[in-house]
Amino acid sequence: MCDFHSTAWRLLGQEIQMAHDPNNSHSDMIDKAGWRVNQPHRPIVIFEAEWSGDGDVPSNGSLIRNSGECPEKLVAAIRRHYEKLKEAISEGKHLGTYFQEFEKYSDVWARVKALPEGVTFPAKCDYLDLSSLTSLPEGVTFPAKCDYLDLRSLTSLPEGVTLPADLKTLDLRSLTSLPEGVTFPADLKTLDLRSDLKAQLRNRK
Repeated sequence: MCDFHSTAWRLLGQEIQMAHDPNNSHSDMIDKAGWRVNQPHRPIVIFEAEWSGDGDVPSNGSLIRNSGECPEKLVAAIRRHYEKLKEAISEGKHLGTYFQEFEKYSDVWARVKALPEGVTFPAKCDYLDLSSLTSLPEGVTFPAKCDYLDLRSLTSLPEGVTLPADLKTLDLRSLTSLPEGVTFPADLKTLDLRSDLKAQLRNRK
């Protein structure tokens, strides 16, 4: 285990607790949560889950390590989490609610193919990975400050799109055309863009 998308779970009394880290290391997320790890020859208290996000959510045995020892209440919660993950990736659902903690779920955002209308980002971030995104909704508002914005799968930008004012690196390698009026930040250091589109930019200046 320890690939996208990994989580760790435990039942503390009747309280369901979940740990996740975007690097998808079970040991890291358990350590950061401060949980006591499972001990040899003792009942399992922490259950690890993982799913690639491709296709349908798998069976309990494929989704949850030691699923046969996992309490039914915890199994149900784990399955709900991964059903939401499936909907977030394929339809852009739950991004403004369940997965709204961007830093915690940046691995999920990197797999999202479409954003919902009115989606909000943090005011600033180091790396905004939207590398699987294939379209942008009208009026999307990016963070004002972002060191690296990865939009490598986009083939077009909507009219009037506003990019972060403070942006150092922008990946638009798949873009096929430039909308009229699009402007790039003055302090942009690196722009990954087709050479003919870069020439168009130079001619507009």
